[in-house]
Amino acid sequence: MLSSLPAWTRGDSALREKALPAPFLSFRAIDYSAYALILSLGALQFFLYQRSPDFIYEDVSFFELTKSLLQNGFYGFNGVPEKVQPPGLSLLLAVMCIALGCTHAVLLRAMPIFLTLGFLVSYELIRREQGRGIAAAVCLVLASSPAVFIFATQVIFPSSPYFLTSMSALFAASRLEEAETRPARVLWGLIFSLMGIASLMIQSVGIALFGGLLGWLTTSFLIDSRTATSRLKIFLPVLVLGISVEGLWIYRGSNPHEWPLAGYPGSYISQLALKSGNHPELGQASAEDILLRVDRNLRERAGLFGELLTRHWVNPSWSSIGTAGVVLLIVLGVGSSLLRRGGQIWDWYFIAYECIYLLWPWPTEIRFFLPIAPLTCLYLYKGVLTIAHVSSLHPRRVGAIALFPSILLAIHSRIRGWQAGKDYGLQYDVSSVFWVTAAFVSAWMVWKGSIPRLEALSLPDQGLRKRYSAFGESFTLSHALGVVMIAFLIAVGVIGQLRIGRENLNFDESKRTRRPDIEAAEWIRLHTERNVVIAARHVPVVYHYAQRKVIWFPPISNPQILMQGIRRHHIQYIIIIDRDFSYYMPPDEDCFAKLYNAFPRAFRLVENKGQIRIYEVLPDSGT
Repeated sequence: MLSSLPAWTRGDSALREKALPAPFLSFRAIDYSAYALILSLGALQFFLYQRSPDFIYEDVSFFELTKSLLQNGFYGFNGVPEKVQPPGLSLLLAVMCIALGCTHAVLLRAMPIFLTLGFLVSYELIRREQGRGIAAAVCLVLASSPAVFIFATQVIFPSSPYFLTSMSALFAASRLEEAETRPARVLWGLIFSLMGIASLMIQSVGIALFGGLLGWLTTSFLIDSRTATSRLKIFLPVLVLGISVEGLWIYRGSNPHEWPLAGYPGSYISQLALKSGNHPELGQASAEDILLRVDRNLRERAGLFGELLTRHWVNPSWSSIGTAGVVLLIVLGVGSSLLRRGGQIWDWYFIAYECIYLLWPWPTEIRFFLPIAPLTCLYLYKGVLTIAHVSSLHPRRVGAIALFPSILLAIHSRIRGWQAGKDYGLQYDVSSVFWVTAAFVSAWMVWKGSIPRLEALSLPDQGLRKRYSAFGESFTLSHALGVVMIAFLIAVGVIGQLRIGRENLNFDESKRTRRPDIEAAEWIRLHTERNVVIAARHVPVVYHYAQRKVIWFPPISNPQILMQGIRRHHIQYIIIIDRDFSYYMPPDEDCFAKLYNAFPRAFRLVENKGQIRIYEVLPDSGT
């Protein structure tokens, strides 16, 4: 069905090079404009960063790891070696500390640089794959997203440098395969190796790069053994190197367990085996739990993707066009790429990356999605091309396949819209109209054997297809309308970014969600000896501000286990926060309530202020 797709939608580089003449790949005005706009958006992030005097989020753990590396040559903090999170980000931060200083502002402002360079590399990769117009639209819409701006200007996470290194590795891989001279192969092979290893050492999900490489090489043997043999000679050393580095890191083992609790802070494999990473007491996941997790993660990732593009929350329901429609188009886009001679390495990387996070037992966050967002946009666009092309070739087949699901989704979205009411039903209403329209179009295609086209629209359609020229570029009115729509999304995004930037510049520390933990930690620092051991739910923040040994107060509801751990670790103070939202379940206040009810004489309240309660653990008297 897909064999007649245009050559420029195909995955193999030979066909792509034939379809794209040399001027297509050389720099033109649109490329310089795209570069300038991406750099301008990066400059906004660089200068409008959050003016917090110190770390206030959990990303402070990377600062503590960096400080420990610099001061003690030890990768870990709080007296505990770090064996799960790779050291790449901390090493990068250490270099910046040595060169520029180790302040919160210096380290935070590095994140926009990584992201901006990542978007520039993404532009080059997508430009070579699909064209400069799509590359510019993808990178500019994403870079102007308010959600990306918040991530770039307020937190330090491995996802920012990983975005740069992983995209650089994919771009280097494409150039390595096309290299015709030995010096070029050596150069691009070295860059691919360095960027691939850097990705592994910055974020563990970098293994998806080498999983994608393995899948790509394996598929090549099923399609063309001669091409596969040539690729194997070029890429096998990189694959062996990457697997060896990952094996050496895993060989170090996982972090020590302070409590008899599965999952965090253990290895990622142990976390994947849980029903819920946030609620480890629920135990191991069953096959049904895994399926439900994949369903939830797929819907949430589609919703987050829709939010990045539209600047608006997208309902993660299967009856929503922003979920079912987007997932369908992305799957078609990936499928069309794979059916073209097995696809490219970035196609298989995308699949490997998504498989990892579809199985991820933690809530979906932008830091888990951003590194793959440009490729997701690419496949969304390819999906639109694929469904349009196949519908024109086989309208009856496509109509027959789409008719029944469209009817079901229309009914479901209509029912959910009624249930949601006026305040939350608008997206369901829009989705129901879309699915009803899709059902009518599908029925027409089955009946007439063609895509419906109103005669009244024939003249406007011809006008939209007429070609014009300006600034050395050829375009149609439909292209111009697309540019206007993209410009509107960018403008809306930039307005949102400027609003967030003003809030960053006028930072109000007292309103931040981690403030109670900081206040409690500061009380501990001022009122206790340096050798005391305390327990708290958010270890990195409390350790940073208290500068005391901190034991994780775990989400365990069994008071006997908690009491045994408190005595075993010689804990002297426990920080309890009455939170509006608890990342771990059960909340620390619920766990401690059961503990206090079981052992009321073991604790003495020494501080009670707002959301904060601090208890002193009394000496063991037989409890």
